[in-house]
Amino acid sequence: MINPNQKLFRWGPIFGSIVYCDPWMKAFPPSRNYLLPAWTDTITNVKDGKVLVICQSKGLCDNGEVIFKKYVLDKKNLKVNYSAFMKQVKKILYYQKLLLFECHKYSEKELLNLLILFDADFTGFWKYGFIPELANWGGEQLLTRKLAQLGLNHHEIVEKLSAPVKLSFFQAEELEFYRIKLKSKAAFKNDKKLSTALQVHQQKYYWLKNNYGWTEVLDVKYFEDELNTLSIETARNKLSEISHYIQNTKKAKKEVIKKYKLSKEIIAVSDALAFSIWWQDLRKKYIWIANSIITEFLNRISRLKNLSIDDLCYYKIDELIELLKTGKKKDIRDRKNGFTFYYHSEGKLVCLDSKESAKLMQQFEVKVDSKIKEIKGMVVSLGKEKKNLSGSVKILTSPSDIHKLQKGEILVAPMTSPDYIFAMRKASAIITDEGGLTSHAAIVSRELGIPCIVGTGIATKVLKDNDKVMIDVKNGLITKL
Repeated sequence: MINPNQKLFRWGPIFGSIVYCDPWMKAFPPSRNYLLPAWTDTITNVKDGKVLVICQSKGLCDNGEVIFKKYVLDKKNLKVNYSAFMKQVKKILYYQKLLLFECHKYSEKELLNLLILFDADFTGFWKYGFIPELANWGGEQLLTRKLAQLGLNHHEIVEKLSAPVKLSFFQAEELEFYRIKLKSKAAFKNDKKLSTALQVHQQKYYWLKNNYGWTEVLDVKYFEDELNTLSIETARNKLSEISHYIQNTKKAKKEVIKKYKLSKEIIAVSDALAFSIWWQDLRKKYIWIANSIITEFLNRISRLKNLSIDDLCYYKIDELIELLKTGKKKDIRDRKNGFTFYYHSEGKLVCLDSKESAKLMQQFEVKVDSKIKEIKGMVVSLGKEKKNLSGSVKILTSPSDIHKLQKGEILVAPMTSPDYIFAMRKASAIITDEGGLTSHAAIVSRELGIPCIVGTGIATKVLKDNDKVMIDVKNGLITKL
């Protein structure tokens, strides 16, 4: 059982729907067959269009450390499991081809069989996709502990050592997009060639604004509009910045290793953690694509069964299969008031209705004094300037609020996920309630070169839109002015 009085790991609340969370949760019980220790007791609550995951922090990190040592630090095991992960990715991309690119028409029976196959392959994806997710918490704990034993317990060292030396999928997209912009005048001698380049780009990155709650297919016009608002100078500067990112990251690592005379053991741990962080980020790309595939299944089932997409988002995958197989509809009215997956570490997954959910989640509510003037969190990025800054904050509790954030303002969120990237690019700094050194906010803020403080626990509850704050970058302090 999860003890609410002990230190908890919280992921969210962030946009989420049952149908997109279900494949992740249903893979928990079988994960014990190949990952032991696997997940500790974990709650996933979906309510009001938001998902919140809670588990015991110590259990997550301790189990993760065992997995990190066995499956990531061991280079042979890492190679085998990463290769197996990419094989599952290829299977997922096959469904993308059938349903989204070639748009095959399927009878009800054919669609049923395809959904059954996809369900099995997506569960297989999670078999290996859990490795970096769990290993990152354990790897961070291991690296931090080993550095602390040397008296090196400040976050800047861990930040530099754990930084991935491969581009994130968002950086890869930007790199390709900026190159299209710079070629638009010279290489593309006519509009047709430019149009073709944008079509190719759109097919690769149509899913950029997806999240755990809904999906959106970005069309060619979206990328055309983005290209038209982008200046040649900005494209050139950004291209140079991204192109030098890996080189600068490697240089910073070498400087830290040399300055503190770090052992081969610590270097091996930090390199393995950096790869695992990059792997988890890459995994998100394929989750977004898989969510688009699920959406297309929903679109087709909606037409066949005359059910709304909104209602189908409250179904679990097994229930969608049952619907196609027997025509049995699920009464989802109660689920709209709240629904909880509760995984018990001995391998049992139970689903709680709205009343049970409300009773359970009540004990995990966070209460704070709104008069608090100072908030403290973990510094995961000092930013390029490495100095204190002040500014106005914007509270973004969902990616649909991104338009509220003006360039140069400070982004405050429960946590960030890839769909927040468009706001993060405009922010002067990032503050989150949840997260750690390997969180999404940490990784992206380092890439962007802006300060980031995570794990405050209460920032979104204490701060309000347009509050003026001072950020002590080195000590992770946020003070209301």
